[in-house]
Amino acid sequence: MPLPCNQPDLYPIKEDQLPKVIIKAKLPSKKKMEDFQTQSGLQPKNTQAMVQKFMDQWAQHGVESWFKWWLDAELKLSKLMAPIIGALPEEITFSSGLTENIHKLVATFYHPQGKRNKIITLQNEFSSDLYAIQSQINLKGLDDKECMISVAVNQFDSNQATQQLIEAIEKHKDELCLVWFSQVNYLTSTRIDVEQVTKICHKYDIKCLVDLAHAAGSIPLDLHKWNVDGAVMCSYKYLNSGPGCMGGLFVHKNHSNVIPGLRGWHGNSRQTQFLMRPNYEPEQDARRFQISNYDPSQAARIESSLTLFQKAGGMQHIRERNVKLSNYLIERLLDMPKLKVISPFNDEERGSHLSIIIQNTDMKEFSDRLMNQGVLGDLRKFENDVYLMRLSPAGLYITYEDCDRLLQALEYGLDNKGSVEKAKL
Repeated sequence: MPLPCNQPDLYPIKEDQLPKVIIKAKLPSKKKMEDFQTQSGLQPKNTQAMVQKFMDQWAQHGVESWFKWWLDAELKLSKLMAPIIGALPEEITFSSGLTENIHKLVATFYHPQGKRNKIITLQNEFSSDLYAIQSQINLKGLDDKECMISVAVNQFDSNQATQQLIEAIEKHKDELCLVWFSQVNYLTSTRIDVEQVTKICHKYDIKCLVDLAHAAGSIPLDLHKWNVDGAVMCSYKYLNSGPGCMGGLFVHKNHSNVIPGLRGWHGNSRQTQFLMRPNYEPEQDARRFQISNYDPSQAARIESSLTLFQKAGGMQHIRERNVKLSNYLIERLLDMPKLKVISPFNDEERGSHLSIIIQNTDMKEFSDRLMNQGVLGDLRKFENDVYLMRLSPAGLYITYEDCDRLLQALEYGLDNKGSVEKAKL
């Protein structure tokens, strides 16, 4: 029996007033799939048309399309992205993948001198971030085991995690060049207070760089006001631009004279780019961090999604929907079998996804049951025989009816017996 959606006061706006902008993904069986997973956002309705427009331009105009439409296409993306992350348009560019953009930032801001040669990262950081930082340390001829300080923070408590990171910065302030961390923990959804950490970093002349993979398009940000030195973000999660699409890069205007550590032809000033001069002349905005020319079809995919954020009322409104949808789910997950909610219950301490751990369950059968019910969630091994599932009630397109179907599928998958509690980890 369907769960009643009987709390209309929870709705920020009526569901029939939501912008009808997202195509729901479908299973091979043609069943409707409620996509709560965090790996890839859904495809906007207008994406196909915008990509087809690119294909038509290419077919009809060939290379001339660069000068007619494509060469400055990223300027439109920067303007659309600025209010989403709280930045100036000139502080943003789209280019390369997220990990490549990590390389660009670290290569630019990591200048070890004497004993001040260390970078702080978090112990439970996403592995690709760590690999990039390790390689940049090695490229300086240094040992990453000596120069990278891995800080253990509480994965389940936002305030404590922020304080532990700050204490580590205070402790190692005389050795640090950089601090690198993800604002939203990819496993638990716990948030770090970026503004607080940035202030502490700058107090000791340390650069602060942030991974926004699970934050951009997910929670309101104010990067310019917070004086964050640099940040990276992917576009295929909450920005809904599709698999493999290029990522975004933010560099604060305070660093407008900084020369990128990794340079290429497409980061050169557009005014002299085609003169092919031997000496690099950087573009005056964040485009100087581009290396090769980008794929215009990917720019079209990003544009098709970013326009939706305006239509949906902006990040604050989208976040309000996500919070109410999340709380609606949490309240009901607390009564479900074999589950523990490990994401913070406080809205201000949590990203957009909810993480639950599942114990004493046949995971193959559980996963098959969810798929048979048309629900796709991100399921992975957490530790020993405990599995973690990340659910993202994205404020841009998930509805209360979607949440009800998810809860029904979870009940079915777990045989509707048992009890659940807030994880004490």
